[in-house]
Amino acid sequence: MPSAAFELSVSIGGDSFSASGKHDLVLKAFEDFKTLTGRSGDPAPTKPRGSARKTKSNSGGASSSTADGLLLPAFVKSIKLAGNKEKATAILAWAAENGKDRLTTNEVENLWKKTHFKVASNLSRDLGAAAKEGWIELEGKAPDQAWVIHGFGKTALASWGEADAGKKG
Repeated sequence: MPSAAFELSVSIGGDSFSASGKHDLVLKAFEDFKTLTGRSGDPAPTKPRGSARKTKSNSGGASSSTADGLLLPAFVKSIKLAGNKEKATAILAWAAENGKDRLTTNEVENLWKKTHFKVASNLSRDLGAAAKEGWIELEGKAPDQAWVIHGFGKTALASWGEADAGKKG
């Protein structure tokens, strides 16, 4: 008997959580979300809302990015990131997979603070270094300038994750 997928989407203050899958795993992920955001006292929903349904991939292709469904701290921990330009690229990739294609430097910094990384002392320089690699690009004119990640940056990011997957400790 196939089990129905449990889907949960919640916004608490400025933080959002969305997951689907087995009921107990989704609730465990939600508990982790509350802990990471400092809201461990909030009760978790215990009953599914709506019906089981498939979710669409944000990439539009056959394969799904590792950013789908992961909280930012979990996403960046899952990838070997050598330096700040790689970390900035990963943050932009995560944001793009979660519906925010364009980020200002301040938005990148605010997301960076949600990770376990020390915030870059010169984030503009590090974003510029990632842009020189061709991973990201600054689009628009002031005051509407924002950073975006393109296909080459997403491909590079995927290879950083794959490089560790084949290594054994």
